[in-house]
Amino acid sequence: PSLPPDLGDDIDGVDTMVPFAFGFFFSLEGVLIDPLTGLPGSGSAVANGFVGGDVLWSNGFGGPPVLFAPAVMLGLDMTQPGEDDLDALIVNSNELGGIYDPSQDPFDWIDFSTDMLLFSVRRGSAIIGTPDFFFGQPIEEGDILYPIPGGPPGIFYAAENLGLVTARNFPVNHGDDLDALDIADFPTMDCDFNGLEDGWEIAFL
Repeated sequence: PSLPPDLGDDIDGVDTMVPFAFGFFFSLEGVLIDPLTGLPGSGSAVANGFVGGDVLWSNGFGGPPVLFAPAVMLGLDMTQPGEDDLDALIVNSNELGGIYDPSQDPFDWIDFSTDMLLFSVRRGSAIIGTPDFFFGQPIEEGDILYPIPGGPPGIFYAAENLGLVTARNFPVNHGDDLDALDIADFPTMDCDFNGLEDGWEIAFL
């Protein structure tokens, strides 16, 4: 028999900066129907006045969460609110929460002029299968995505590079669902060790 959905609050992705005084960035689960189980999400995002694709911020001291980056600024919910659900998240903000300074080009966050925000989406999100911004490849559940306001997001790191199954390369209806995400440091390539990401340096210097 099918189990009823869990109606408690459900954090989908979370990230924090050191020290913790910088706060916590996270998203809450939407109400999307899981195509494998047929069950809806917990709806904790809606219960708190948000949608599943929003990135929220909390100071960690018990106050209510506030909207940091709305789903549409990530390239989600392109046709209607709540049709995408952010599932894994990495944020490195250039200030103490509050204001989202979107990246204009990958790696421009190195000088702290913008916020680094990378994410994946939950299985069942409408954006899955949409050609991504950079390569025109269909977006998958396991991809780490780069936000493009107005969408669609770009594939920053493909699921296959993480060893995950995708419908791009295997005869499956649904790929592996990336559910949590973190990095130890900025995702950069700096072969000459001058503190500048190589791709940015080649393009602009």
